[in-house]
Amino acid sequence: MKIWGRKRLRTCLSMLLAVVCFLTSFLFVNIDSNAQDEEDHSFYVLDEGGNPIKIEIPEESVVKKFRNSMVSLFSLEDGGISPRSGDEIGVLRFVHSNSGKTIDYTEVDTGRAGYFYGYSAGDAAYIRTEGDYYICKLSGVVMKVHKSHVNRFSEYNESEKISYYWVADNGYLMHSYTYYYSNDETSLSMMSTRVGHKPTYLEKDVKYYSYDGHYFYTDFAKMIQDYRGNTYQNAINVDTPYYNYYQYLSFHTTAPFTAEQYDGYIAQQNKPTSVMLTTGSAFVATQKQYTVNSLLLYGIAINESAWGTSNIAITKNNLFGWNAVDSSPGESANYFKSVEQCINEFAYQIVHIGYLDGMDRRYRGPHVGDKHSGMNVKYASDPYWGEKAAARGYYLDTEKIDYGRYTIGIARSGMIRFYKEADTSSTCIYTSDARDGTYIYDFPVTILETVTGSGGNQFYKVISDMSLTNDRNQKDLEAIYDTSRDYVYVKASDVQIVFDGSGNITPPSQPDTGEQGKTHAQVLAALNVVHSGNQLTGFAVGGDVSTIISKVKALDSGIGVVVKQANGTQVTTGIIATGMTISITTNGTTIDYSVVIRGDVNGDGKQSALDYVILRNYLDNKYTLNGAYLTSADSNRDGKVSALDYVVLRNYLDRKGTIVQ
Repeated sequence: MKIWGRKRLRTCLSMLLAVVCFLTSFLFVNIDSNAQDEEDHSFYVLDEGGNPIKIEIPEESVVKKFRNSMVSLFSLEDGGISPRSGDEIGVLRFVHSNSGKTIDYTEVDTGRAGYFYGYSAGDAAYIRTEGDYYICKLSGVVMKVHKSHVNRFSEYNESEKISYYWVADNGYLMHSYTYYYSNDETSLSMMSTRVGHKPTYLEKDVKYYSYDGHYFYTDFAKMIQDYRGNTYQNAINVDTPYYNYYQYLSFHTTAPFTAEQYDGYIAQQNKPTSVMLTTGSAFVATQKQYTVNSLLLYGIAINESAWGTSNIAITKNNLFGWNAVDSSPGESANYFKSVEQCINEFAYQIVHIGYLDGMDRRYRGPHVGDKHSGMNVKYASDPYWGEKAAARGYYLDTEKIDYGRYTIGIARSGMIRFYKEADTSSTCIYTSDARDGTYIYDFPVTILETVTGSGGNQFYKVISDMSLTNDRNQKDLEAIYDTSRDYVYVKASDVQIVFDGSGNITPPSQPDTGEQGKTHAQVLAALNVVHSGNQLTGFAVGGDVSTIISKVKALDSGIGVVVKQANGTQVTTGIIATGMTISITTNGTTIDYSVVIRGDVNGDGKQSALDYVILRNYLDNKYTLNGAYLTSADSNRDGKVSALDYVVLRNYLDRKGTIVQ
């Protein structure tokens, strides 16, 4: 009887194994688009030159076949594939969230909910299993993820693609990370981001492991051992954690770069359709008005808009993926009349009174950060978004003009208090916690000076995350930021210095603009035109080419200006018309601009019945318009061509309305 029972048991186990093998041979993946937050969750990787490359993931469900070898390594449990014992050393590979692209998790140290995009992070350090959940580490966060969000556990070995850090020949610290460029598991690939100048304890030709970017290990197993023990005792820099300068610098600092330096950097990329070609003056002006760091804004804009060439950047002047939610990025994204308006409003509405407002649910500190702290937590589902935005500082500031001007400290643990004066009995203006009262770990402060307070205690005078009232007794969240007023004090014992800056927070002197020549922005301002990418609007209808050339030469006779008709013929006189090209050369940089006269759809410089007919045929799908001609058809300037433009043009021809250039 016992023998027969064992046979039956073996038979049942064999049948169960067959079922398991069949089930694990397929995995159905639904990557429906469903944004977790109202902001953009665009997914970019950076190539070796620092260029953001957008990764497109198909929107259909797919069937993925697993490798046969996986059957002997893993078992199917509650919709997820888990290690057999929970003691394995390796990484988790993610799939989609059941509700959409992003993967939901809970922060182990705070209990707050979070999310990230599974395709932008191909691995996370596996720590342990707790029932139906995995505990793992990614982008600085020890997170609890449901098993249904994981499709594979990879044991650590040299052949597996796993994220790591390394030192390049030029002395930069690089982060190589895994990602999926399609919805197939075999599409796992790697890209690298420049994360800063190497610290002294890191060497070339060594692979370093870290899933927070602060503590580095040469032994992967020892890293996992530390993560399981909630310690960093085996890290090679246990006493000196690394914090990427630009990733933890306060937004309320300033960068010393000029409009010409920003424009020149964009011009070097050879992207003629970019709407960022002449935006340097806007970044500089916005920084001056709101004290929001122009370089940090610039880095976010480049990565979010792919150097100003993305569809919503070109059609909506939206550089920051503002409201471009995953479910409808093109339709939901905000439209702006100009890129200048977008930059200005983003700095004030999103950064200053949004993510840096201590009472806002998105507040996680004053920096771009990662998924543990900073703007990255709630703004982007890409866990490396903050790292990529910060990288722009290193690609642009190769001479270290800006790098290291400020001293940065990190809160040692839990909540710290920010006082009006260097005295704990003075008013506590705010604390370093989220709106729900939970602590914000890896919380940075940008230090202005060290002062001795009451009782001989040491305090740091630091940049306030928020603007204050004129008497500095409390926050005034909507006030324009004022560096002479908006500072607070924190106990020195509460903060660990992680970057000892030069203290030189006065922008270095710039070359005389007279010797340098006029910027492209100054030339366009003299012409009184509006630029969006390589297109110019705002010309007077019927204006003469000679007038344009004269205005440019009057500004600076050394500026080169060439005007060509749509067929390429150079002209010096005649009516300015849609489709013409104006090439402007100043400071050794030439940019070609396309002329747009709204309502002049056929490019003859006038608005007539012929334009009306062409527009009507276009709306009836009988005629094709593109480039400057398509923009000219947008008579009401709402960013699209529709029947409303047809009505505006008709009313203009009937002398019942106007067309604003």
